[in-house]
Amino acid sequence: MLRGGSPYRSSSGHYLLVGPNWEGTVPDGIAQVFTGPTALGNAIPRIFMDDTAEDRAAIRPLLNQVMVYPLTEYTGRMRTTDWSAVPSFDPGPDAGGGETRWVAPETYFDQFAELLHTVAPRPGEEALHAQFAALWDRGRRDPAIAKQMAEVFAEMDDTFVADAMQWRYNGTPAGNGWNRSVHNSEWGLDYYNRAVTSKSNMFENRPGETQYFYSDTDSTGRQLTGAHTYTVTFAAGDLPPGDGFWSLTMYNEAHFFHPNELRRYSLGTKNASLHHGHDGALTLYAGHTPPGGDHNDNWLPAPEHNFSLYLRAYGGKTPITDGSWTPPVITRQ
Repeated sequence: MLRGGSPYRSSSGHYLLVGPNWEGTVPDGIAQVFTGPTALGNAIPRIFMDDTAEDRAAIRPLLNQVMVYPLTEYTGRMRTTDWSAVPSFDPGPDAGGGETRWVAPETYFDQFAELLHTVAPRPGEEALHAQFAALWDRGRRDPAIAKQMAEVFAEMDDTFVADAMQWRYNGTPAGNGWNRSVHNSEWGLDYYNRAVTSKSNMFENRPGETQYFYSDTDSTGRQLTGAHTYTVTFAAGDLPPGDGFWSLTMYNEAHFFHPNELRRYSLGTKNASLHHGHDGALTLYAGHTPPGGDHNDNWLPAPEHNFSLYLRAYGGKTPITDGSWTPPVITRQ
């Protein structure tokens, strides 16, 4: 996890992303070199905008400046592309609406060997890495051991991996039925939460950059479902405290956005049309049926069946980072 963006006061310019064994020469004009701990990496740029057509148009020139290309193509000059021209595609009638199953128990044995070869052990993990390599080698030479390993992989896929989609197994309780992330992107030896997050919520920021709160249930422990409408009320002056922004996002059972006519998937700082109560409180609504009237501006459309709510606080202040701020109650109407 590299450090860049507004929390670190990064400036505009060219940045170089390299692997741990890169020994090349840094060309002139590079603002900073990011050295990844492994040969695998990804970049997820974000540019904040409010939920208006004017702001959407205003950020387009900035989006067009976000480019990634090989160092061999670097000239020192800024490049742009028209991202609005990128084609979209239909996933087809066989798309299940959930995650593409890249990892399967029956093929994991061979995939794991490739992973061990590609990703070097982190400091302190050399012995663990060697144990895994030895286990794989025994399985490679003994079909009976390989079969047992595949059976264990299948069992874990049906139990641990399946349970990882339930937010109660993610992080630690935060109050009012919510859990909050811990150690995100700074896992250390917390292999459990690292694995659970890899399944349920890929690509988290560091705790000091973003804090995540999530729930599958209302405040009484009942599963959230589109058959009911729920309210989430922030008391006056008790919005998530932070220097960045906050959002409340709706996810379906597979932890993907719920398609809806409003194309509305989250509410928060970006929504200038939110209505506050006379006392300054902010009540958001979640459910399959619109609440009606002005409440519709504060409504997150939900699927007909089970769903979950996900609260993000970017650039959280001390009450967010130290856990003293409590997320609001989710009340079934």
